Amino acid sequence: MVGLIDTDLAETIPAYQHGQIEFTARSYMMQHPSRYILLSFDVEEFDMPLEYGIPIDPATQMEMGKAGLDAILPVLNEEEITATLFTTANFAMHYPDAIRALAAKHEIASHSFYHSNFSNEHLLESKQQLEQISGQSVVGFRMPRMRAVDIEEVKKAG
Repeated sequence: MVGLIDTDLAETIPAYQHGQIEFTARSYMMQHPSRYILLSFDVEEFDMPLEYGIPIDPATQMEMGKAGLDAILPVLNEEEITATLFTTANFAMHYPDAIRALAAKHEIASHSFYHSNFSNEHLLESKQQLEQISGQSVVGFRMPRMRAVDIEEVKKAG
């Protein structure tokens, strides 16, 4: 995640290893705690009702996800905040113009291909699709619902 730190700066900061997750900007931010925070949002199809057996059609899932994005963007813009936006490739394919606009100011990271189902192939497929749509390199990944993921599979996908 980039948060408020420029990606070029983040690459020059020593990495901090915590378990299986590497925070490249953590050491810098720990020295400047009042200046930086890491801020991320999930930009996805709204599928939570499905987990409770409540039907929700795909179009409504997309519309609700887009409504959430549209609600937070004015706040980020007004406060001049940059963030990492974890998005599914599925959502990005439905709203490519929105993702390209986000990529102009924010980091785009993968939230898998679909929010509801997952296979290891989705790691690379989502990365490639998001890079094609956003025009930027996608280096971040977060599983939907913060589920576990095989870190070796994530590394293989790049």
